[in-house]
Amino acid sequence: MERKVILDFIAQNFNDFANIRFKEMTVFLYGKDYKEENELSIMLPGQMLYAYDVKLPRIFCKKLSLDLMFKGLLDFSNGLDELTVFSKQDFNFDLEEIYSGKNILDLDFNYLYLYPIIKNNLRQGLIVIYAENYMDSFKLSNNSVTLLCNGLVNLELNNFTQMLSNVIFDESKLYYLIENDALDHVYVSKNLNEKLKLDKNVNKENNSLVIFKKHHNVVKQQFKFPYEDYYVYFVEKEKYDDQVSNYLHINSLSSVDLPVEFSLIVVDWGLKNTEFKDYVDSLNLTVKYYICACEDNYYLLLIEKKMKKVDIRQLLKGIGCFYISILAPTEINNKMDFSKLIKYFKDVRPDEFIYHEYLT
Repeated sequence: MERKVILDFIAQNFNDFANIRFKEMTVFLYGKDYKEENELSIMLPGQMLYAYDVKLPRIFCKKLSLDLMFKGLLDFSNGLDELTVFSKQDFNFDLEEIYSGKNILDLDFNYLYLYPIIKNNLRQGLIVIYAENYMDSFKLSNNSVTLLCNGLVNLELNNFTQMLSNVIFDESKLYYLIENDALDHVYVSKNLNEKLKLDKNVNKENNSLVIFKKHHNVVKQQFKFPYEDYYVYFVEKEKYDDQVSNYLHINSLSSVDLPVEFSLIVVDWGLKNTEFKDYVDSLNLTVKYYICACEDNYYLLLIEKKMKKVDIRQLLKGIGCFYISILAPTEINNKMDFSKLIKYFKDVRPDEFIYHEYLT
């Protein structure tokens, strides 16, 4: 854990710490660069201010807004390029210590050692040491600082990966994705990525993922990693794959061996507080059908039979929401891009389907 990494750092500089009789230390990291060594690292919001406060024998951790590096003591230290020591008497003005939020003059120290962490001319953090004694020759070895920073970054990534190993599932049996409310992107299992034909980095608003999460067999589970809440959506492959269930992903419908003749019904279910699947079950359909969840609580019901529109109106009597019916092959065919068709109905909400208007 963080404790071992920080204690190793102190041990490597033990004599210097002992000579100044240090009381407390805070390590600030200005974001974390995971270098994409692990594909799960995209789920860690690295652009934060990480603070590790050492009050032996205890060590405390916080994750704060990165904007704080331009306030208080951190902003004061941004003008430093090397280890600098200040006496408490040097602070004849108010200055906020960022971790505690207190005025620097209210803290217990005689000398303040500020060590800016700079790599490749980039300011990556700050080590703040509160001590009783002044030591002109005090120094921190470059190697120990590098090991400290790398250790804190890698530790979080390793802990996150280990934690996910208790949550992530066998891809031979399950599809899943992981998301965090604070992040725009999601982690998608390789098999789901391939099935939905997604790019490597996927935005959580991706329509295919929105629809996936609405599938009636998909389960949502919450888990916590320090500072953040994560959610995993998962489903057994056999309960999601097209040929097993009549509840399909909209992008998969065109791959189903549909008959030439069928009836397509698009429904806006957004104002309903019941499940659309339960509603379809109540219709007691005697022919094969498919249900597709679409964006914004729209649903598609495909019935493998060409019905008369008067019969569809009678079937859906009392539904109490917008719907439109389309028949194949007279109005559409089984090779159309159904996702585009749904978007058209959602945007236009026509009273009837007119093919040439759809094309324009």
